[in-house]
Amino acid sequence: MISDLAYRSFREVQRSKALQVISEVPPEPPVLDVGSGFGFIPNALRVDVNPDYVRRTGGIVADASFLPLKDGSFRTVYCLDAIHLIPNGVNEIRRVLARGGKAVFSLPCSRYNSAEVMSRLTSLVGSGIIKKFYCVGKEMSAVVVVRKL
Repeated sequence: MISDLAYRSFREVQRSKALQVISEVPPEPPVLDVGSGFGFIPNALRVDVNPDYVRRTGGIVADASFLPLKDGSFRTVYCLDAIHLIPNGVNEIRRVLARGGKAVFSLPCSRYNSAEVMSRLTSLVGSGIIKKFYCVGKEMSAVVVVRKL
């Protein structure tokens, strides 16, 4: 069982990261948050495999490897620190992303392995990358933005 202090600390790290990403890549509705966890992406449809998160934040309990959503139905999709946990996740996110829409992916890293993690994330998401940056705070993340043509 995770302590209340550790839970609050992790929650604050995730909130800070989401705010940094949103400031770099503002959402264009409709918005999807895949692996939403604490649900810090505003005005988004939240999808998470964990029913406890969904119960707290609202949304859909679903395996993001098989999103129960229509093709091309979102202008912005965020998948923060979860894509490495979702087999077929990149393909599913590209499927539900509208033409011209943006998908934002991130992976946690440290300053010691940031280049390696950015390289891994870049190869994971493949083509269409329009922006790369790092979120820095209590925890660092590599972030890649993809545009669907």
